[in-house]
Amino acid sequence: MSDKTVLYINNFAGPGLGGGERHLGVLAAGAREAGWRVIIACVPGSDVGDWLRGRGHEVLDLNPSDPNVPKTLMQLRQIILREQAAIVHAHGFWPGIIARAAVRWPAGLNPRPVVITTVHCQPDSIAAGRPGGSAKAKLGLRRFLDNFTARWGDTFIAVSKDIAGQLTAQGIPTEQIVQIYNGVDVDELRSLAGSGVGSEKRSREIGTVARLEPVKGLDDLLQAFSLIADDFPESRLVIIGGGQMEAELKAKVRTSDLADRIELTGYLENPLPRVAQFEIYALASHSEGLNITFLEAMALRRPVIASDVGGNPELAEDGTTGYLAPSRDPGACAGLVKRVLSDSDERQKMGAAGAALVKDRFSAEAMVRQVLGLYDRLLSGAGPT
Repeated sequence: MSDKTVLYINNFAGPGLGGGERHLGVLAAGAREAGWRVIIACVPGSDVGDWLRGRGHEVLDLNPSDPNVPKTLMQLRQIILREQAAIVHAHGFWPGIIARAAVRWPAGLNPRPVVITTVHCQPDSIAAGRPGGSAKAKLGLRRFLDNFTARWGDTFIAVSKDIAGQLTAQGIPTEQIVQIYNGVDVDELRSLAGSGVGSEKRSREIGTVARLEPVKGLDDLLQAFSLIADDFPESRLVIIGGGQMEAELKAKVRTSDLADRIELTGYLENPLPRVAQFEIYALASHSEGLNITFLEAMALRRPVIASDVGGNPELAEDGTTGYLAPSRDPGACAGLVKRVLSDSDERQKMGAAGAALVKDRFSAEAMVRQVLGLYDRLLSGAGPT
Protein backbone atom coordinates (compact mmCIF):
# COMPACT_ATOMS: atom_id res chain seq x y z
CA MET A 1 0.00 0.00 0.00
CA SER A 2 1.28 3.47 -0.92
CA ASP A 3 0.84 5.93 1.94
CA LYS A 4 0.43 8.78 -0.54
CA THR A 5 -2.12 7.38 -3.01
CA VAL A 6 -5.72 8.60 -2.83
CA LEU A 7 -8.50 7.12 -4.97
CA TYR A 8 -11.51 9.37 -5.51
CA ILE A 9 -14.84 7.90 -6.65
CA ASN A 10 -17.59 9.83 -8.45
CA ASN A 11 -20.80 8.62 -10.11
CA PHE A 12 -22.11 11.76 -11.86
CA ALA A 13 -22.93 10.80 -15.44
CA GLY A 14 -23.70 14.34 -16.58
CA PRO A 15 -24.39 16.13 -18.74
CA GLY A 16 -21.75 18.66 -17.77
CA LEU A 17 -20.49 19.12 -14.23
CA GLY A 18 -22.34 19.59 -10.96
CA GLY A 19 -21.11 21.43 -7.90
CA GLY A 20 -19.80 18.22 -6.37
CA GLU A 21 -17.67 17.59 -9.43
CA ARG A 22 -16.14 21.07 -9.33
CA HIS A 23 -15.45 20.52 -5.62
CA LEU A 24 -13.71 17.25 -6.51
CA GLY A 25 -11.58 19.05 -9.11
CA VAL A 26 -10.39 21.60 -6.54
CA LEU A 27 -9.64 18.89 -3.96
CA ALA A 28 -7.83 16.64 -6.43
CA ALA A 29 -5.65 19.51 -7.62
CA GLY A 30 -4.81 20.46 -4.03
CA ALA A 31 -3.94 16.88 -3.08
CA ARG A 32 -1.68 16.48 -6.12
CA GLU A 33 0.07 19.76 -5.35
CA ALA A 34 0.66 18.51 -1.79
CA GLY A 35 2.47 15.41 -3.10
CA TRP A 36 -0.32 12.85 -3.23
CA ARG A 37 -0.72 10.48 -6.14
CA VAL A 38 -4.30 11.16 -7.23
CA ILE A 39 -6.47 8.62 -9.08
CA ILE A 40 -10.11 9.33 -9.92
CA ALA A 41 -12.64 6.63 -10.82
CA CYS A 42 -15.73 7.89 -12.59
CA VAL A 43 -18.42 6.93 -15.09
CA PRO A 44 -17.00 5.89 -18.49
CA GLY A 45 -17.56 8.57 -21.15
CA SER A 46 -18.76 11.17 -18.66
CA ASP A 47 -18.07 14.86 -19.05
CA VAL A 48 -16.47 14.95 -15.61
CA GLY A 49 -14.00 12.23 -16.62
CA ASP A 50 -12.98 14.16 -19.73
CA TRP A 51 -12.72 17.39 -17.71
CA LEU A 52 -10.49 15.79 -15.09
CA ARG A 53 -8.26 14.21 -17.74
CA GLY A 54 -7.94 17.62 -19.33
CA ARG A 55 -6.63 18.92 -16.01
CA GLY A 56 -3.90 16.29 -16.03
CA HIS A 57 -5.42 13.76 -13.62
CA GLU A 58 -5.19 9.99 -13.83
CA VAL A 59 -8.77 8.85 -14.51
CA LEU A 60 -10.06 5.27 -14.45
CA ASP A 61 -13.40 3.98 -15.71
CA LEU A 62 -15.82 2.76 -13.05
CA ASN A 63 -19.58 3.15 -12.91
CA PRO A 64 -20.55 2.98 -9.22
CA SER A 65 -24.23 3.08 -10.23
CA ASP A 66 -24.04 -0.04 -12.42
CA PRO A 67 -27.00 -2.25 -11.40
CA ASN A 68 -24.63 -5.24 -11.37
CA VAL A 69 -23.41 -4.44 -7.88
CA PRO A 70 -21.22 -7.55 -7.33
CA LYS A 71 -19.34 -6.80 -10.56
CA THR A 72 -18.83 -3.17 -9.51
CA LEU A 73 -17.56 -4.21 -6.07
CA MET A 74 -15.04 -6.61 -7.60
CA GLN A 75 -13.87 -3.96 -10.09
CA LEU A 76 -13.34 -1.47 -7.29
CA ARG A 77 -11.50 -4.02 -5.12
CA GLN A 78 -9.16 -4.74 -8.04
CA ILE A 79 -8.47 -1.03 -8.52
CA ILE A 80 -7.76 -0.51 -4.81
CA LEU A 81 -5.34 -3.45 -4.69
CA ARG A 82 -3.65 -2.73 -8.01
CA GLU A 83 -3.13 0.97 -7.30
CA GLN A 84 -2.29 0.38 -3.62
CA ALA A 85 -4.67 3.12 -2.51
CA ALA A 86 -4.15 4.22 1.09
CA ILE A 87 -7.24 6.46 0.99
CA VAL A 88 -10.51 5.69 -0.81
CA HIS A 89 -12.54 8.89 -0.84
CA ALA A 90 -16.04 8.56 -2.27
CA HIS A 91 -18.17 11.54 -3.23
CA GLY A 92 -21.90 11.05 -2.88
CA PHE A 93 -24.31 8.58 -1.32
CA TRP A 94 -24.04 5.59 -3.66
CA PRO A 95 -20.26 5.82 -4.26
CA GLY A 96 -19.93 5.82 -0.46
CA ILE A 97 -22.00 2.62 -0.16
CA ILE A 98 -19.96 0.95 -2.89
CA ALA A 99 -16.62 2.04 -1.39
CA ARG A 100 -17.49 0.83 2.11
CA ALA A 101 -18.87 -2.47 0.82
CA ALA A 102 -15.90 -3.08 -1.47
CA VAL A 103 -13.39 -3.17 1.38
CA ARG A 104 -15.60 -5.65 3.27
CA TRP A 105 -17.19 -7.96 0.68
CA PRO A 106 -16.70 -10.85 0.02
CA ALA A 107 -13.85 -10.62 2.54
CA GLY A 108 -11.99 -7.79 4.19
CA LEU A 109 -9.13 -6.27 2.19
CA ASN A 110 -5.65 -6.64 3.65
CA PRO A 111 -4.16 -4.11 3.88
CA ARG A 112 -7.38 -2.17 4.33
CA PRO A 113 -7.46 1.42 3.05
CA VAL A 114 -9.03 4.31 4.91
CA VAL A 115 -12.53 4.91 3.53
CA ILE A 116 -14.08 8.39 3.56
CA THR A 117 -17.43 9.54 2.16
CA THR A 118 -18.17 13.19 1.42
CA VAL A 119 -21.89 13.91 1.71
CA HIS A 120 -22.74 16.79 -0.65
CA CYS A 121 -26.55 16.71 -0.39
CA GLN A 122 -29.01 16.64 2.46
CA PRO A 123 -29.64 12.95 3.23
CA ASP A 124 -33.39 13.50 2.78
CA SER A 125 -32.97 15.22 -0.61
CA ILE A 126 -34.33 12.17 -2.42
CA ALA A 127 -37.77 13.04 -0.98
CA ALA A 128 -37.54 16.80 -1.52
CA GLY A 129 -38.04 17.14 -5.29
CA ARG A 130 -41.38 15.43 -5.83
CA PRO A 131 -42.56 14.03 -2.47
CA GLY A 132 -44.64 10.85 -2.40
CA GLY A 133 -44.77 7.25 -1.26
CA SER A 134 -42.05 6.08 -3.65
CA ALA A 135 -39.68 8.83 -2.48
CA LYS A 136 -40.31 7.95 1.17
CA ALA A 137 -39.54 4.30 0.48
CA LYS A 138 -36.30 5.25 -1.29
CA LEU A 139 -35.35 7.50 1.61
CA GLY A 140 -35.91 4.65 4.07
CA LEU A 141 -33.73 2.33 1.99
CA ARG A 142 -31.04 4.99 1.71
CA ARG A 143 -30.91 5.48 5.47
CA PHE A 144 -30.75 1.73 6.08
CA LEU A 145 -27.87 1.23 3.63
CA ASP A 146 -25.97 4.26 4.96
CA ASN A 147 -26.29 3.16 8.57
CA PHE A 148 -25.61 -0.53 7.91
CA THR A 149 -22.41 0.10 5.90
CA ALA A 150 -21.11 2.92 8.13
CA ARG A 151 -19.27 0.34 10.25
CA TRP A 152 -17.13 -0.59 7.22
CA GLY A 153 -15.93 2.98 6.64
CA ASP A 154 -13.95 5.46 8.68
CA THR A 155 -15.37 8.94 8.26
CA PHE A 156 -18.19 10.95 6.71
CA ILE A 157 -17.36 14.51 5.65
CA ALA A 158 -20.43 16.75 5.87
CA VAL A 159 -20.12 19.88 3.71
CA SER A 160 -22.44 21.85 6.03
CA LYS A 161 -23.48 21.86 9.67
CA ASP A 162 -27.00 21.03 8.52
CA ILE A 163 -25.83 17.83 6.81
CA ALA A 164 -23.75 16.86 9.86
CA GLY A 165 -26.87 17.19 11.99
CA GLN A 166 -28.97 15.12 9.59
CA LEU A 167 -26.37 12.35 9.47
CA THR A 168 -26.37 12.19 13.26
CA ALA A 169 -30.18 12.17 13.35
CA GLN A 170 -30.38 9.25 10.91
CA GLY A 171 -28.02 7.17 13.03
CA ILE A 172 -24.45 7.70 11.81
CA PRO A 173 -22.18 7.72 14.90
CA THR A 174 -21.14 11.26 15.79
CA GLU A 175 -17.50 10.23 16.12
CA GLN A 176 -17.48 9.28 12.42
CA ILE A 177 -18.67 12.70 11.21
CA VAL A 178 -16.39 15.63 10.36
CA GLN A 179 -17.78 18.92 9.07
CA ILE A 180 -15.67 20.61 6.37
CA TYR A 181 -17.14 23.39 4.26
CA ASN A 182 -16.81 23.47 0.48
CA GLY A 183 -14.33 26.05 -0.73
CA VAL A 184 -13.73 28.08 -3.89
CA ASP A 185 -10.64 29.68 -5.39
CA VAL A 186 -11.66 33.34 -5.53
CA ASP A 187 -8.76 34.45 -7.76
CA GLU A 188 -9.49 31.71 -10.30
CA LEU A 189 -13.20 32.55 -10.26
CA ARG A 190 -12.59 36.20 -10.98
CA SER A 191 -10.21 35.29 -13.79
CA LEU A 192 -12.83 32.97 -15.34
CA ALA A 193 -15.55 35.59 -14.91
CA GLY A 194 -13.56 38.18 -16.82
CA SER A 195 -14.29 41.90 -17.06
CA GLY A 196 -17.74 41.71 -15.46
CA VAL A 197 -16.33 41.47 -11.94
CA GLY A 198 -16.38 44.77 -10.09
CA SER A 199 -18.31 46.59 -12.79
CA GLU A 200 -21.25 48.67 -11.61
CA LYS A 201 -22.89 48.58 -15.03
CA ARG A 202 -25.19 45.57 -14.96
CA SER A 203 -28.22 44.13 -16.66
CA ARG A 204 -31.39 43.84 -14.62
CA GLU A 205 -31.06 40.06 -14.67
CA ILE A 206 -32.14 37.79 -11.86
CA GLY A 207 -30.29 34.56 -12.47
CA THR A 208 -29.42 31.10 -11.23
CA VAL A 209 -27.20 28.18 -12.20
CA ALA A 210 -28.70 24.78 -11.47
CA ARG A 211 -29.35 21.27 -12.67
CA LEU A 212 -32.83 21.37 -14.16
CA GLU A 213 -34.39 18.98 -11.66
CA PRO A 214 -37.47 19.25 -9.39
CA VAL A 215 -35.37 19.61 -6.23
CA LYS A 216 -33.97 22.93 -7.51
CA GLY A 217 -37.33 24.70 -7.18
CA LEU A 218 -37.21 26.24 -10.66
CA ASP A 219 -41.01 26.33 -10.98
CA ASP A 220 -41.03 28.46 -7.82
CA LEU A 221 -38.43 30.78 -9.34
CA LEU A 222 -40.49 31.20 -12.52
CA GLN A 223 -43.54 32.06 -10.43
CA ALA A 224 -41.58 34.52 -8.29
CA PHE A 225 -40.38 36.28 -11.44
CA SER A 226 -43.94 36.57 -12.74
CA LEU A 227 -44.83 38.38 -9.49
CA ILE A 228 -42.17 41.09 -9.92
CA ALA A 229 -42.17 41.45 -13.70
CA ASP A 230 -44.74 44.26 -13.93
CA ASP A 231 -43.00 46.37 -11.27
CA PHE A 232 -39.63 46.00 -13.01
CA PRO A 233 -40.38 45.88 -16.75
CA GLU A 234 -36.68 45.96 -17.65
CA SER A 235 -35.92 42.85 -15.56
CA ARG A 236 -35.11 39.42 -17.01
CA LEU A 237 -34.81 35.91 -15.60
CA VAL A 238 -31.86 33.75 -16.67
CA ILE A 239 -31.65 30.03 -15.83
CA ILE A 240 -28.33 28.37 -16.68
CA GLY A 241 -28.08 24.58 -16.71
CA GLY A 242 -29.30 21.36 -18.22
CA GLY A 243 -31.16 18.36 -16.88
CA GLN A 244 -34.30 16.26 -16.88
CA MET A 245 -36.70 19.23 -16.68
CA GLU A 246 -35.27 21.14 -19.63
CA ALA A 247 -38.04 20.29 -22.11
CA GLU A 248 -40.75 20.86 -19.49
CA LEU A 249 -39.38 24.27 -18.51
CA LYS A 250 -38.92 25.36 -22.11
CA ALA A 251 -42.55 24.47 -22.83
CA LYS A 252 -43.72 26.54 -19.85
CA VAL A 253 -41.64 29.51 -20.93
CA ARG A 254 -42.90 29.34 -24.54
CA THR A 255 -46.51 29.60 -23.38
CA SER A 256 -45.79 32.31 -20.82
CA ASP A 257 -46.63 36.00 -21.28
CA LEU A 258 -43.01 36.64 -20.23
CA ALA A 259 -41.39 34.36 -22.83
CA ASP A 260 -39.32 37.23 -24.25
CA ARG A 261 -37.91 38.01 -20.79
CA ILE A 262 -36.95 34.50 -19.65
CA GLU A 263 -33.83 32.81 -20.97
CA LEU A 264 -32.93 29.15 -20.57
CA THR A 265 -29.33 28.95 -21.73
CA GLY A 266 -28.78 25.21 -21.33
CA TYR A 267 -25.55 23.93 -19.83
CA LEU A 268 -22.62 26.36 -20.04
CA GLU A 269 -19.10 25.06 -19.39
CA ASN A 270 -18.18 28.42 -17.87
CA PRO A 271 -21.23 30.33 -16.62
CA LEU A 272 -19.22 32.79 -14.54
CA PRO A 273 -19.06 35.70 -17.04
CA ARG A 274 -22.85 35.63 -17.10
CA VAL A 275 -23.16 35.24 -13.31
CA ALA A 276 -20.90 38.26 -12.82
CA GLN A 277 -23.50 40.38 -14.66
CA PHE A 278 -26.53 39.27 -12.64
CA GLU A 279 -28.21 41.96 -10.58
CA ILE A 280 -29.32 39.23 -8.15
CA TYR A 281 -28.39 35.56 -7.82
CA ALA A 282 -31.42 33.53 -6.70
CA LEU A 283 -31.53 29.95 -5.40
CA ALA A 284 -34.99 28.45 -4.85
CA SER A 285 -33.98 24.87 -4.01
CA HIS A 286 -36.13 22.57 -1.90
CA SER A 287 -32.99 20.85 -0.58
CA GLU A 288 -29.31 21.81 -0.61
CA GLY A 289 -25.96 20.77 0.78
CA LEU A 290 -23.61 23.71 0.39
CA ASN A 291 -24.21 25.02 -3.12
CA ILE A 292 -20.96 25.68 -5.00
CA THR A 293 -22.41 28.11 -7.54
CA PHE A 294 -24.04 30.07 -4.73
CA LEU A 295 -20.58 30.42 -3.16
CA GLU A 296 -19.19 31.49 -6.53
CA ALA A 297 -21.87 34.16 -6.96
CA MET A 298 -21.07 35.54 -3.51
CA ALA A 299 -17.35 35.54 -4.31
CA LEU A 300 -18.21 37.59 -7.42
CA ARG A 301 -19.94 40.15 -5.17
CA ARG A 302 -23.45 39.30 -6.32
CA PRO A 303 -26.29 39.95 -3.85
CA VAL A 304 -28.00 36.63 -3.16
CA ILE A 305 -31.45 35.37 -2.20
CA ALA A 306 -31.94 31.74 -1.23
CA SER A 307 -34.49 29.34 0.19
CA ASP A 308 -33.97 28.59 3.87
CA VAL A 309 -32.93 24.95 3.43
CA GLY A 310 -29.78 22.91 4.00
CA GLY A 311 -26.56 24.88 4.19
CA ASN A 312 -28.05 28.04 2.65
CA PRO A 313 -28.47 29.80 6.05
CA GLU A 314 -24.79 29.11 6.73
CA LEU A 315 -23.94 31.24 3.67
CA ALA A 316 -26.71 33.82 3.44
CA GLU A 317 -26.63 35.44 6.88
CA ASP A 318 -30.09 36.93 6.58
CA GLY A 319 -29.99 40.64 5.84
CA THR A 320 -26.18 40.84 5.82
CA THR A 321 -24.60 38.52 3.25
CA GLY A 322 -27.92 37.58 1.65
CA TYR A 323 -31.63 37.08 2.20
CA LEU A 324 -33.51 33.89 3.02
CA ALA A 325 -37.04 33.04 1.89
CA PRO A 326 -39.14 30.09 3.05
CA SER A 327 -38.75 27.16 0.68
CA ARG A 328 -41.62 26.66 -1.80
CA ASP A 329 -42.87 30.23 -1.22
CA PRO A 330 -42.61 32.19 -4.51
CA GLY A 331 -44.38 35.19 -2.97
CA ALA A 332 -41.78 35.59 -0.23
CA CYS A 333 -38.98 35.18 -2.76
CA ALA A 334 -40.57 37.82 -5.02
CA GLY A 335 -40.85 40.26 -2.11
CA LEU A 336 -37.13 39.96 -1.41
CA VAL A 337 -36.25 40.33 -5.09
CA LYS A 338 -38.28 43.56 -5.21
CA ARG A 339 -36.50 44.87 -2.12
CA VAL A 340 -33.02 44.19 -3.45
CA LEU A 341 -33.75 45.46 -6.97
CA SER A 342 -35.04 48.70 -5.46
CA ASP A 343 -31.95 49.53 -3.39
CA SER A 344 -28.59 49.86 -5.13
CA ASP A 345 -26.78 50.70 -1.89
CA GLU A 346 -28.03 47.51 -0.29
CA ARG A 347 -26.96 45.48 -3.33
CA GLN A 348 -23.42 46.84 -3.11
CA LYS A 349 -23.17 46.31 0.67
CA MET A 350 -24.55 42.80 0.47
CA GLY A 351 -22.26 41.87 -2.42
CA ALA A 352 -19.21 43.14 -0.54
CA ALA A 353 -20.22 41.36 2.68
CA GLY A 354 -20.79 38.09 0.84
CA ALA A 355 -17.43 38.25 -0.90
CA ALA A 356 -15.68 38.93 2.42
CA LEU A 357 -17.44 35.94 4.02
CA VAL A 358 -16.37 33.58 1.23
CA LYS A 359 -12.76 34.76 1.44
CA ASP A 360 -12.72 34.37 5.23
CA ARG A 361 -14.58 31.07 5.69
CA PHE A 362 -15.04 29.25 2.39
CA SER A 363 -11.70 29.33 0.59
CA ALA A 364 -10.41 26.41 -1.46
CA GLU A 365 -7.13 26.58 0.43
CA ALA A 366 -8.85 26.06 3.79
CA MET A 367 -10.98 23.19 2.48
CA VAL A 368 -8.00 21.35 0.97
CA ARG A 369 -5.90 21.86 4.09
CA GLN A 370 -8.62 20.42 6.33
CA VAL A 371 -9.26 17.37 4.11
CA LEU A 372 -5.56 16.53 3.74
CA GLY A 373 -5.14 16.96 7.49
CA LEU A 374 -7.96 14.44 7.95
CA TYR A 375 -6.13 11.99 5.66
CA ASP A 376 -2.98 12.29 7.78
CA ARG A 377 -4.85 11.79 11.04
CA LEU A 378 -6.71 8.73 9.82
CA LEU A 379 -3.59 7.13 8.37
CA SER A 380 -1.76 7.65 11.64
CA GLY A 381 -4.59 5.99 13.57
CA ALA A 382 -5.38 9.17 15.47
CA GLY A 383 -9.06 9.27 14.46
CA PRO A 384 -10.97 11.88 12.45
CA THR A 385 -10.87 14.72 15.01
